[in-house]
Amino acid sequence: MTTYRDDTVTSRGTGFYGWIIVAASILVTTIAFGSGYSFGVFITPWRETFGWTTTAISAAYSICLFFYTGMGVLAGWSADRYGPKAAVMTSGILIGSGLVLTSQVIAIWQLYISYALIGMGMSCTYSPLMTTVSRWFDQRRGLALGIIGSGISAGPLIAAPVAKWLISGYGWRPTFLAMACASTFIIAAAFMLKKRPPDDGELLTINTKNSVRGETLTESINFTLKEAVRTRVFWLLCGVFFGVGFGLQMVIAHIVAYGEGRGLPPVVAAIVLSAVTGGSIAGRILLGMVSDRIGRKKTLAISIFLEASMIVGLIVATHPWMFFLIAAIFGFGYGGHGTQFPALIGETLGLRHMGAILGTAVFFWGIGGALGTVIAGYVFDITHSYGAAFTMGVIAMLMALATTFFVKNPKSLS
Repeated sequence: MTTYRDDTVTSRGTGFYGWIIVAASILVTTIAFGSGYSFGVFITPWRETFGWTTTAISAAYSICLFFYTGMGVLAGWSADRYGPKAAVMTSGILIGSGLVLTSQVIAIWQLYISYALIGMGMSCTYSPLMTTVSRWFDQRRGLALGIIGSGISAGPLIAAPVAKWLISGYGWRPTFLAMACASTFIIAAAFMLKKRPPDDGELLTINTKNSVRGETLTESINFTLKEAVRTRVFWLLCGVFFGVGFGLQMVIAHIVAYGEGRGLPPVVAAIVLSAVTGGSIAGRILLGMVSDRIGRKKTLAISIFLEASMIVGLIVATHPWMFFLIAAIFGFGYGGHGTQFPALIGETLGLRHMGAILGTAVFFWGIGGALGTVIAGYVFDITHSYGAAFTMGVIAMLMALATTFFVKNPKSLS
């Protein structure tokens, strides 16, 4: 039987080191995802500087997402085998290099290369950190993952308005150099990370009794990646990831340009993106706590419904206050699903090989996000409106929502 640990103190009576790992992880995710997810504030400056189409610019973000999620498989496997420290240090180097190169681009293909590096760097954070924290926490796993995920939201919340301010005062090239300097803190934070708690062996097997209400887990579930891909639940979750990624990332990438097109001043439009990420912080923590009580699948369904509804709201929004309110609620749902994805993977397929499994599943989220971003840019270039693209995002979200009701815990393959 699984022995549940008090996530407050260690066996020696000292402070629980897992919370130090949480603090280091917040710093890492804030900087890493602030670098990548602030992309939207640069679309208009690049169009004005180079005359590039929105489709061409959007492709850079899609490439970033592709490498972020595609390399996640390798990053997750590395974390399973060697721990998170090396992966996170690599993240700092790759993101810093990508930001420096972006400050020097003069051709679109150079932007693609630099954002590929940023995406690779982001991949070295998500799966390794989520996997590590899942192993350190049991009874408060939803809360811990929510706090970690808040860094993903805090990044663009801080970076978007600051970047817009720097762009207006100094230009977009110096802005990227300033962001590159911040990436050095990722490397410093890596030294605070540890792979597993001392009693890791007791935490890696999921038994019938679980502290999450409403969800019963089968005994001794610890799938390898090879075994996981033979289960129905894995592919259902991948389908959910794909649909959510499609709708989410087209909004994240284009909401600033969309707001500017609807008459919002550039700085105000950037703050709308911050409202998304601000709402996401609240969603990750509050819905993470809720999921510890009502279960991951119910919380995930609530989160996706909120996102789909608010995309509809964006289509019909007419006043600045509507944009802010809708963006905040959308972000709240986004934060909720961001917390539930790793928790569901760990609780349905096990913790021992979670890094590789989560990294593979998130790749489908990235494919959906990459397609959604480019399609939205293409639709805008053709129609000069985001309405049709956002409608596609709503449909994808609703399909993902329907799929969540078919997710059930698998039985052991043995």
